[in-house]
Amino acid sequence: MKKICMALICLCLFGATTKAQMQELFISYDYSMQDYEVEKKTFEVYADQKASLSVYKSAADMDALLKKIPQAAAIDANFKVPEKPDILIYKDYKKQCLVSQEKISGRDFYTKEPINQMQWKLNGKKKKILEYNCQEATTSFRGRDYLAWFTTEIPFKAAPFKFYGLPGVVLQIQTSDGQINIEATQLKVQAQAKMLSNPFEDKKTVSWDEFIAIYKKKNKEENAKNKLMMREAIQQRQAMGMDVSADKARLNINMAEPRLEIIVKENDLRYMKQQLQAAMNN
Repeated sequence: MKKICMALICLCLFGATTKAQMQELFISYDYSMQDYEVEKKTFEVYADQKASLSVYKSAADMDALLKKIPQAAAIDANFKVPEKPDILIYKDYKKQCLVSQEKISGRDFYTKEPINQMQWKLNGKKKKILEYNCQEATTSFRGRDYLAWFTTEIPFKAAPFKFYGLPGVVLQIQTSDGQINIEATQLKVQAQAKMLSNPFEDKKTVSWDEFIAIYKKKNKEENAKNKLMMREAIQQRQAMGMDVSADKARLNINMAEPRLEIIVKENDLRYMKQQLQAAMNN
């Protein structure tokens, strides 16, 4: 009888453990950049309860895309509504690595790098996000200073983008200058439909340093192409007797695709805005 009771207890404990392991955390974040004309984006994080894997991906706003189709199609005949969201970042905490899907001028690249061992500093500040008590922590990462708000009231460890190292769930990340804000708008623990897996298993990856080199090279090529077009436009405007002083000032500005991680100075959103404003004022 004792053996039967023990077997039943073990079975119940196993069932409870299995059920717990089959849960996942879902968080929806709004991502916005100030001082730069880009649309607000939405991202989702899925994380397993064992704190071993998480996936951070974009959530396409189909209504907004459908409204854009006539305008976009008039500019680009190849414009298509994406069939599914792009998966951006996959974190494997056991292997201590992450793979991210990056884009340069529309072309996909897949970078593989160690999960960044960020040095966080707690400062004692507290506030509530989505009814959860959160505390603030600060860190620096690739040229920017960040503030993070995280909670320990949820039995998971998760964070958006490439952030890592806090003992809980990060519900908000923002740059110290207020230029970038990633904030949770929805959170729920749900049954895990299937185990999270590496969506980039069959993709060829490059290191972060290799990606930076490609990025800078492509940025240089794009700037050269744009300046050639601008010079031709300046000649046409001059021939028409138009003022081209602002256009000439723009020739001294190198533009880069906006990114969360600053790779080159021209990538900084505030710097870009200041340079454009200076060019317009001259």
